[in-house]
Amino acid sequence: MMGCEKEISLRIEKIKTIFQVSRDLTLTSPDLKELILQLDQTEPEFRSAAYEGASMGIALNDLNKNEILTSWNLFAERAPAHAVQIHVGLGWAVAQQNYSVLPFFGITDVLLSSRVLDGYGYYDGIFRQRSSIKGQKIPEAIQPEMLSSYDQGIGRSLWYISKGDVTKIHELVSAFSLERRAALWTGIGVACAYVGGCDKDLLTSLFESAQELQNNLITGAMLATKSRLQASALTEDVKLAYNTWSKAGDHNLWLSQIEKVTIPTLI
Repeated sequence: MMGCEKEISLRIEKIKTIFQVSRDLTLTSPDLKELILQLDQTEPEFRSAAYEGASMGIALNDLNKNEILTSWNLFAERAPAHAVQIHVGLGWAVAQQNYSVLPFFGITDVLLSSRVLDGYGYYDGIFRQRSSIKGQKIPEAIQPEMLSSYDQGIGRSLWYISKGDVTKIHELVSAFSLERRAALWTGIGVACAYVGGCDKDLLTSLFESAQELQNNLITGAMLATKSRLQASALTEDVKLAYNTWSKAGDHNLWLSQIEKVTIPTLI
């Protein structure tokens, strides 16, 4: 597994770099057509991460001017294949600016609004660990019906923090109250499947660690699969994660069926 953890760590660093470079592009490429051409030069596997970073940069530009997301909305309209990550990027921006997420919840359909909350949670998990993970503090603006989407983002951050260390993941999740753990495991499933780099042994170990919440890992893998299908960037890693966990959970869903499933039914 140590080899896997090294590969996972390298992939995480690569995603971070792509995100940061793409976010910075919004400062030098204000023209959306030119920006999209540059983003599309990113390798397909992590192209959505480039769109996520650019989304954050564009949203920050809009928010610094006013709270009307004029440029961001245009960007989202022009890149529907990366809609999930673009909405996650908006969540990053809202979290960084310490805005209430409420004005941005419901800006599109329920699914994509939930991805804004996911991005908000991920940002808190990475950059406000003392409060969101050690203190398990929930922002005042996060209403009860929003918490699972926010916690999914927290869960994704736990995977990035642990970098494939299953023991560390288990310890981090176990520190949270029981009612929050299901969404955390879903987020872990999303991040693990999306980032890739795992072999079957590590995936099996992670599945066993989830115990009674194993189906949440499967849900996370399904979400990651659906997102990658939408972006035409399906990988062997995401298929391995889904197939390993769904078989262990005695599920009879195959990749061909995932294509027919709408993400809202998986949340």
